[in-house]
Amino acid sequence: MTIPVPGPDVRGEADGKVPDAGVALTRTDLVQVFLRSFMFQSLWSYQRMQNVGWLFSLWPVFRRLHPDQEERARVAQDHAGYFNTHPYTADIILGVVASLEEKRAQGNPVDREAILAARKSMSGPLSAVGETVFWATLAPLILIGSVVLGLVFRRGSWWITLLSYLIVFNLLHVVVKGGGLLVGYRRGLDVAAFLVQWPVQRWVGRGAWLGMGLCLGVLAVAVARAWHPAAGTAAAVVVVFFLRRGGSPLFLPLLAAAAGFFAFH
Repeated sequence: MTIPVPGPDVRGEADGKVPDAGVALTRTDLVQVFLRSFMFQSLWSYQRMQNVGWLFSLWPVFRRLHPDQEERARVAQDHAGYFNTHPYTADIILGVVASLEEKRAQGNPVDREAILAARKSMSGPLSAVGETVFWATLAPLILIGSVVLGLVFRRGSWWITLLSYLIVFNLLHVVVKGGGLLVGYRRGLDVAAFLVQWPVQRWVGRGAWLGMGLCLGVLAVAVARAWHPAAGTAAAVVVVFFLRRGGSPLFLPLLAAAAGFFAFH
């Protein structure tokens, strides 16, 4: 992920504003950005995708740094273009842009085009990371774990499964959103060098194997309870052989759920 560095010494005077070295974002402003980011996907359009959610989330920054309404409108217009990324990793970009906008308002040499280019260049890679980590790994992994937890209690297991999934998944994504906003704001354009240090691909691979292991465990226990312990072992061996032959692991949750239903009910 390559992030453009600030260009020539283009300061606030280009927006018709005298820089104010004392202007700065407050903790309240960042909290408001964080809370507003939960509405990031409230309004989409085919032409500009998430640009309305982006402007809504970043508005406390514009309001703090640009008290004049006309000036604030000009800055917001610059950010009204096409934008699309994963909603859980968007807060990293919000933090970076908030930091750059603050530096520009203070008179530092931050080019307007560099801010918009940073926003654009980060949206694609972080979207791919969000899709892989949350939708393809964490969501099914936590769901499988919640199903296993529900099967342990058996009676009334449906609400245990539901609550455990909702609590764990949402807690993780809220932590990622809040932490991403702070990291992006504090590190600015250096956030890319910080993020590449995290072995995300390794975690995703291990999470996938853990999820398949849980599915195989549920399948083996379900088959063993319904028929015979040897049948459970045989079923797990058959599934492993199928996967090693190139079969898709997507059938595992369905197979484990079906087997668990017949065995435990």
